[in-house]
Amino acid sequence: MHSEKDERWEREAAFFDEKAKVERASGLKISAATVSRYAGAHHAEFPAEYRFIEVGSLKGKRVLDIGCGDGRATVLLALLGANVTGIDISPDAIEVAKERAAVNNVSSRASFICSPLEIAEIEESSFDVIWCDAFLHHVIPDLEQILTMMKRWLVSGGSIVITEPVSLSKAFRSLRLALLPAPDATPDERPLEPIELALINKVFPNSKARYFGLLARAARPILPGGNYEFAAGWRRGIFRSASILDQVAFSTGLRSLSSQMIFHGTK
Repeated sequence: MHSEKDERWEREAAFFDEKAKVERASGLKISAATVSRYAGAHHAEFPAEYRFIEVGSLKGKRVLDIGCGDGRATVLLALLGANVTGIDISPDAIEVAKERAAVNNVSSRASFICSPLEIAEIEESSFDVIWCDAFLHHVIPDLEQILTMMKRWLVSGGSIVITEPVSLSKAFRSLRLALLPAPDATPDERPLEPIELALINKVFPNSKARYFGLLARAARPILPGGNYEFAAGWRRGIFRSASILDQVAFSTGLRSLSSQMIFHGTK
């Protein structure tokens, strides 16, 4: 007999299996321009770069990429010199991730586990860095258990980087949902709310958070394929200006209007 958790795992795996088919068709090579951008990340107003600024040099680091999906981040981290283990619940996504690693010649530095995180067999103090991108909001019922496991897998002094959608104002989220297209999401996910953010801080007290995603979220469609590095100069200028204005707004008390949080902490 399937438990409620088994059914949730099956729904999540099926959803991301379908996503993997689209990703395979779109091409698996990561461009030199993308690698160069993140190797020299310096735009702290961009969430994609801020994470790399905070984590620092990845050369020789053992990294666990939680919820790795099709392996885009896993392979990029490997291209930047890390030895990366990606874990995901979707068998098809893991197969695409393995293909991506091979296409980008990093199979020797990128390995993969297909398993729900809650039952993964990972040794204590195995990783220097845990990279967790848009995963925790899928496992909110088990959040404290999972955060505790993640902390156990880090070496003493190791780093954790968490990127998650957030909802800090119910009224603003309702307005956003009314005005914008419905999110492409699984039935079991929702953005993290203040109670979950407090739990992250409880498990990782040596930490800081930065918030993103108001004007920049609206401006993102001007970037072809969402890729800043391939956009024309004027498009980059608009997007960067929106991102800088977001940081000014959030620093002056409008943090509740953000839609994304990046959390960086140490064990």
